[in-house]
Amino acid sequence: MAVSQLIDYSSLNIPMGLPIGIIPITPLDLSQSTNAEYFTEQLIHSLCKNKTFNLVERKELKIILDELKLQMTGIVDEENASKIGNLMGAKMLIIGKFYAGKENNYELFLKLLQVETGEILAVTKSIIDVNLGLH
Repeated sequence: MAVSQLIDYSSLNIPMGLPIGIIPITPLDLSQSTNAEYFTEQLIHSLCKNKTFNLVERKELKIILDELKLQMTGIVDEENASKIGNLMGAKMLIIGKFYAGKENNYELFLKLLQVETGEILAVTKSIIDVNLGLH
């Protein structure tokens, strides 16, 4: 659903088959790193089933992140994400932040970025029941 919302809310028309990359979701609390990784994989799964995007190869992502010295900081802003997207060959990127929310929920914020300009094209928020995470 989050992928569909990003497409629907985008300020630009997204052509079919557009190359897109995913930056691993960043947890606010490092104790939630496993859940953030799990939801990143769920997002990848959703993108693979979506025909609007063509997910670019992620095997070089770790090398790219290491080169930009971003992996350990946990901070990927729009400008740095654009650099990563260019290196990956993506035209758009999805970046996200993961929070342990209130009332036994997680909150996931996703942004769709245009790599060339760093412009945020769409933002969506998902409320996720903690029972859907890995705890």
